[in-house]
Amino acid sequence: MENEQVEKKDAIRILLVDEKRESRSFFSGFLKASPLFTATTAANTLIAFEILEAESHEIHFILFDWKMKEVPGNIFAQQVRQNPSFDHIDFIVYSQILTDDDNFLIAELDIYHTFPKIINGKSFMLKMEEIRNSYISLSAVHKKLKNLEHAIHTENLALCNEIMQDAQVAEEINTNPRFFYLGGEIHMLKNQYGEAIDFFQSHIKDDSKNNAMLTLKAMSSLGKALCFAGRFEEALMIFERLEAKSSKNLSHKCMAGEALLGLNKNYMAEEKFHEVIELHPKDTDALMGLGKVNSVAGKHEVAKSFFDKIQGDFESKHLASFYNNKGVSLVKQHKYDEAISFYKNAMQYFQKYRGHINFNLGLAYFKKGEIKDASNYFQEALASDEFDLIPEKKLLLELQAKGVAKFEEEYSSKLEKKKKE
Repeated sequence: MENEQVEKKDAIRILLVDEKRESRSFFSGFLKASPLFTATTAANTLIAFEILEAESHEIHFILFDWKMKEVPGNIFAQQVRQNPSFDHIDFIVYSQILTDDDNFLIAELDIYHTFPKIINGKSFMLKMEEIRNSYISLSAVHKKLKNLEHAIHTENLALCNEIMQDAQVAEEINTNPRFFYLGGEIHMLKNQYGEAIDFFQSHIKDDSKNNAMLTLKAMSSLGKALCFAGRFEEALMIFERLEAKSSKNLSHKCMAGEALLGLNKNYMAEEKFHEVIELHPKDTDALMGLGKVNSVAGKHEVAKSFFDKIQGDFESKHLASFYNNKGVSLVKQHKYDEAISFYKNAMQYFQKYRGHINFNLGLAYFKKGEIKDASNYFQEALASDEFDLIPEKKLLLELQAKGVAKFEEEYSSKLEKKKKE
């Protein structure tokens, strides 16, 4: 059997993915003959994901052909990177030819190990031993940075704050272009979008080609921060530039779609998301984007059908922020009933992250003059674990200090007085 092998203590485990049997036999044969490695093989990406779902905690590296035909290596790698359960796994890529587009994407996906597909066994094993030595000698700081990336991916703000207490980690983020994006991403987790933008703009300065490769992720995160801050025109410019440079990165297309959605160019946004779905039908960001497009259009059943296609837990603070910001925009236009309906429909997509939505729903009722309903939703927001992330707390703190009855009585009285004036 292809995956039968002897157990080896302290060996590095490799998942080898290649559509060609002869390539799998060649690479796995050398790996299995070495006491330093164990190898599991997959004839396609579907089998690879089945193995990952069951055994990812034991896998250190995925070794794969970048030029696979059924699902290209660039799509496979992006699929893997979307799942936080696989954050600890590093990639090793082999390909006879890598284009500039490939190299930009490889840099963005943090792929540090590549070699030509046509290689003799001795050179292959020397390369693998070099990779293994690099892996086991990874510094404590870089291990913490990898843990920080995972904490950001899983939106674990407490762990982010804990890791950032290490002065060496903070120094690396502030001085190494490869890690600039982490500093801004932490600000975004705290809903500090202005601070994230300031951080990126103060750090991304050197336009040399080498530095441009290293700061691609920071530029992408800057575009994301601009989107969250409502600066959609600027965000769209960044993602169009990134897409021109790294056209195989599906995230750039999705974020361009997000910016277009923010500019109310819903049809163009939908086209962007469908462009990604054609390349990767299960892309989480694209499915989420199509869900947003349809929910904004009031097609909530269609929206839910896209969310239902997403594998695993798709809820995030950023998704909640999208709905909050859309509703706030309606409130600012005095479209209170539309905002209330929009927020209530948005609730069906969330089991968590409801605190901020409840607050904004209460605010819509408050602005409309329906104090009792406003008070009910404010109480829900107060009881949530998102209280600290709600930027405007004045009304909540007032409700907390005065109590429900007095709060409702005072504001109802003020409203009646205002009506008589």
